Amino acid sequence: MPWDYNLSFGGFQGGSASDVVNLAIDTLVSGISLEERPLLAKLLEVPEYKEKYHEYLQLIIDGYFADGKFEEAVNKLDQLISDEVKNDPSSFTTFEAYQEAVAELTKLGTLRAESIQGQLDGAIPSTTEGQQADSSTLIDSSSVDLTKLGNQGGNKGPGGGGFGGSGDFPSRTDGEFQPGMKPESEQPAADAQ
Repeated sequence: MPWDYNLSFGGFQGGSASDVVNLAIDTLVSGISLEERPLLAKLLEVPEYKEKYHEYLQLIIDGYFADGKFEEAVNKLDQLISDEVKNDPSSFTTFEAYQEAVAELTKLGTLRAESIQGQLDGAIPSTTEGQQADSSTLIDSSSVDLTKLGNQGGNKGPGGGGFGGSGDFPSRTDGEFQPGMKPESEQPAADAQ
């Protein structure tokens, strides 16, 4: 798994849960202005493209979130990998932290979908400027703890880095790596075995 998948749901940017849940669908940049992303800005200036983009967002909401497929997919994937996570000797976290992350991911996805739907319906401003001018309609995300989904280290999560782990490499009392724990770059060459 690529190194940064644990930061895919807002952990990398270091923003608040509200920043992630209520990200403006018609601004779609973080920490910069839309003008600094001219391709995206130009595409959103064309009414037909912006309308098509909004149609795709609505398809995702209707076909994946509104009918429970998102939560179902998270639960299926959890069932698929849960035992492996629980028994992983090289884990950077605890199984309990993993379980908390699964629940937090479901909550985050559901609230994000609610915000997108509100923006598509016009109930929530769909630009950063609009949201800054009137934040009264933003989705309340105070129950979301992004550190449970991963962070940039600094031992901020429950138990430390990762999504709840200490951020340290797993250790063995005998000081040896178990098979598969050693990075590929440290594996003996095929001809040396």
